Amino acid sequence: MKKDPQTKSIYGQELLDLITKTVHDYKTIPNKGIMVMTSTSVKHMARKISNHDEGEQNEMIMRYLEEVKKKILLNISHYAKSSSSMRE
Repeated sequence: MKKDPQTKSIYGQELLDLITKTVHDYKTIPNKGIMVMTSTSVKHMARKISNHDEGEQNEMIMRYLEEVKKKILLNISHYAKSSSSMRE
């Protein structure tokens, strides 16, 4: 191994230490993911849906998911428009 004569450390050691520290820092950050299951609106819907028979439950879930999908797509298009206006 080659060592820097001034610092007596291995060449690139500072970079390796920085990379190691950065990886460690990223590992300590909790994974956010999509936290739908802890949402109070999801719990509310689950309680509301549980009062119906299985056939109605499936239909209600599909309608709820379709509504969520529409809201997400609407937000995506909103963010796409605002980010494209920033590029101009």
